[in-house]
Amino acid sequence: MTSDQINRVRRRTWEIIGPTREGDRASRLYDLSMMGLIGLNVIAIILESTYREAAEVPRAFHAFEVVSILAFTVEYFLSLWACVEVSRFSARPTGRIRSATSAIALLDPFAILPCSLRFSSLALRFYL
Repeated sequence: MTSDQINRVRRRTWEIIGPTREGDRASRLYDLSMMGLIGLNVIAIILESTYREAAEVPRAFHAFEVVSILAFTVEYFLSLWACVEVSRFSARPTGRIRSATSAIALLDPFAILPCSLRFSSLALRFYL
């Protein structure tokens, strides 16, 4: 891939994961998908913590949690990669650092890291 192609992909990535533009179907679908995933996570947490039936299907809840964490992690890193397409974050690498330390971007690592650390510690138990 040439640098021009990479720049186009990065720009389109930002258009999709950044603020929704009027008439951009991919961006709208992405936003709806992420909102749906967040909503399903809330429902899963409620079901898992309140219903006895959740104890009977722990693998399903665990699998859903893993998929969700992977989706949110990919979204976070894509946003850090593509944020340089916005003028206030265009200086590299300081723009990415500014983006990563913005108030809204700081929420993602705090949501992702506890689950990721829990999964990695579980994985380490199997190898040790």
